[in-house]
Amino acid sequence: MEDQEKTSEKYYTVFERYVDSMYKIDGYYTIRYDTLIGKWFRYEDGYYHQITIQSIYQIFIEAMLVNGLAESTTKMNYCIKKLEALTQFDGHWDDNSPAIDNVLNGIVNLETRELEDHHPSYMFKYQVRRKYNPAVDRVIPTLYNEVLQCIPNPKQREYFNNFFLHVIHKNFDDEVFLMLYGVKGAGKSTLIQIFTEMYGPQMTSKTGLQKLGGRFGKTDMYDKRINAEPDLPIVDLNPYVISELKKLTGEDGYLEVELKNKDPFKYLISCFLVFGINQLMGFNQDAEKEIDSIMRRVILVECPTMMPKNAEFKKKIRDPEFLDELYSWGVITPPLLMYEPEEEEEWIRQNKELWLLNSDPILRICREEFEYCPPEIIQEESGIEIPLIQSIRIMEVITTVSECLEEEGQIIPKHTDIQTLITRSLKTMKILKNTRHGKNAAYENIVRRAEP
Repeated sequence: MEDQEKTSEKYYTVFERYVDSMYKIDGYYTIRYDTLIGKWFRYEDGYYHQITIQSIYQIFIEAMLVNGLAESTTKMNYCIKKLEALTQFDGHWDDNSPAIDNVLNGIVNLETRELEDHHPSYMFKYQVRRKYNPAVDRVIPTLYNEVLQCIPNPKQREYFNNFFLHVIHKNFDDEVFLMLYGVKGAGKSTLIQIFTEMYGPQMTSKTGLQKLGGRFGKTDMYDKRINAEPDLPIVDLNPYVISELKKLTGEDGYLEVELKNKDPFKYLISCFLVFGINQLMGFNQDAEKEIDSIMRRVILVECPTMMPKNAEFKKKIRDPEFLDELYSWGVITPPLLMYEPEEEEEWIRQNKELWLLNSDPILRICREEFEYCPPEIIQEESGIEIPLIQSIRIMEVITTVSECLEEEGQIIPKHTDIQTLITRSLKTMKILKNTRHGKNAAYENIVRRAEP
């Protein structure tokens, strides 16, 4: 037994010497074992690529051949186990570091804006496939500015751009996610393409909100920079999805994930969330108490107008020179706070109003078509004041709302349901004071909104 251990140790000494000579640069091993997920990585072209255990076996075989030793499965397993301990790494990769980023031509210091050479001491397992130019023009790139015109609201355009800069700088301090909404063909997917082209398939995932509730729902986001789903279904948010959203936007900085055949573990959040949807979804009854927590985190950006299809335009967005310029401009342009702490209440209020209007087409139509009309006080000759109340017949309101829904291609609820929804909307608008029932049923103090 003692002789066997000595022989195994002899093999390991030879193996370690070979690894030191072939897989070490400036004292840093270029083969590393991630103890968090139990995977091997090898440094090449500026970052660590995941490799199979068969690749490690091959290194052992090469070492034995070079040194004239016979292959042995027992000795190989012994040596590889010791190599694990020698090269082990706790899984805290620099990909999650807000201070540095890895690009094709080096390591970008996001704080000083300087470019350094690649080196195995930088523990990256992904690489942004862009080239950084510290001398890039400080003016916003022309093509990017053209893409932003999909967002007609200047304030929302500013929000989108600021979110983009947060992604470039890996800044999770604001704990926000981006929700693009509006009609189909209005440029939402083009805006999202900016993110997916910038980081490529290796650094992006595509998980929708409803999948967050599954056991492995967050697995695809592990170690990704962007999760972009451009076409969310219109399904009400429930408490579980909201809870996961809060975690994913950095509630405590870490997220628990479960990889298949592995115990669950916590990792530093590194993935920004971007979603696109034609119409904002509602909140189910159990989730209504959580509305404010979502409104604090969401950046709502509307794309309201259909854009002409332009294949050439999308092709330009994929151009490496444009993406290199945009990345470089993003690095030299610091992100701003989405809102100051004292502005949080107003931010929530505005988001709430926007979300409610755009998740409830009947409420939106009622706001566009009808308004409150206070009673006019008429004084009779006797001196008695009589309020003159204007009203609109309920059937007229139902007809107007139904026609608008039909024009928009929306589902028209049945008669009894649509009246209930209209009444609820008018109450939400705080303009419904009284309803007259009977043969000439009408909403009092409500009139059609005057043409602008």
